[in-house]
Amino acid sequence: MNKSAIKNFSVEARKNLLYHVAKKAEYYGITSEKIDPVVSESEDGIVVGDRVHIRKIKKQREDLARMVSEKGYEQVMEEGAYTWFNRFIALRFMEVNDYLPAG
Repeated sequence: MNKSAIKNFSVEARKNLLYHVAKKAEYYGITSEKIDPVVSESEDGIVVGDRVHIRKIKKQREDLARMVSEKGYEQVMEEGAYTWFNRFIALRFMEVNDYLPAG
């Protein structure tokens, strides 16, 4: 087994996932520098910065902002990337071993 290939893949996958998790948080107004407040709310959605989001993300965004305030931005982004990495690896394992119903 080529362990260096696995290690290289893991390092690159981690970097890639960290980038994408951070970009998604930024999309919702949460960065390492600041957490943008909700500018306005309506029945249809919420406005954060210059973006309008559907109303159902309000709770998730509040939870993410709270976690960033409690644990710190870097820690929360690491946890998000780690979670996604584990999910992808689990899906691949299930696919290789024919555990998925789609085959």
